[in-house]
Amino acid sequence: MGKKYILWRNIDNWLKIHNLYHSNIAKRSFAKILRINVQSIISLNVRNQCVNIFTSHYIYKFQLYGDNIKKDLKNRKLFSVYGQSSLVSPIKVYKRIPLAIMMPILNQPIKNEKAACHILNRLKEAGHKAVFQMEDYPLIMNGLNILDDCDSGRRISKKLRKYLQKQKGVMVRVGIVHGDFHRNNIMCKGSTPVLIDFDCSRDNDIQAIDALYYILEEVRHMHGYKKPWLDEWLLIYENINIMYRYRCSQQIDMDLRFGLIILLLERISQEQQFDFRFIEINKNSVKKVSRKLINEKYMRV
Repeated sequence: MGKKYILWRNIDNWLKIHNLYHSNIAKRSFAKILRINVQSIISLNVRNQCVNIFTSHYIYKFQLYGDNIKKDLKNRKLFSVYGQSSLVSPIKVYKRIPLAIMMPILNQPIKNEKAACHILNRLKEAGHKAVFQMEDYPLIMNGLNILDDCDSGRRISKKLRKYLQKQKGVMVRVGIVHGDFHRNNIMCKGSTPVLIDFDCSRDNDIQAIDALYYILEEVRHMHGYKKPWLDEWLLIYENINIMYRYRCSQQIDMDLRFGLIILLLERISQEQQFDFRFIEINKNSVKKVSRKLINEKYMRV
């Protein structure tokens, strides 16, 4: 475990133990670190093991685990390389403070689905068609391995491996993928939609994943995020017509069920990174998904 991880874990524990996330003590501490006026801090919160500090014009983000902000910054460079810099929110890096950044507060677009469609079109411009080989996509393989390691997922992992082997040779569009593409990560800089939070971005993945994940999160938003996302995923899988309620469905140039299975494995892989108990906590949902897919005629190989 790295020193930076321990440092920020200690900060996180200190704040929680003393119930300081909304206290003046915490505000003064962070204001001193950031060299800003304590009166400018409106609120603090913790989300996905990050301390988010809000002022009237900026969000200051302190990462409490790993090196994800460094990965975030690396992926911003990735977007620039592909000529997509106009889609990236401006950012300031605190070089002397481990894992800290400053982002301007931007407005959310009035119609998220139009902004999402615009961004997805721009990202697809940097994509290309490729033959599907599941070994080319580490998140898919990792998702299968995670299922292999738990009793509730072992049977479905075996089934999915056979199914994906059968899909070899299918053409998919590959390129830049944001990886966490939902309404809260789409902002507007003036009248131009831009993206924030690139922790999960990659430069050589199946681009339909962003559109599929956007639709999944819209369904979750519609239900008030009351169900585990695995249950929401199953709802979409069982009701493919849900896909066509959103303009983003135009961005999915692959078989929808095939795409949803890819999305399932990638999200399992990513969620496990944030919480190593993910499968254990979602055991019942995994069983529910397993029963559905094992009995699915479409999955018979």
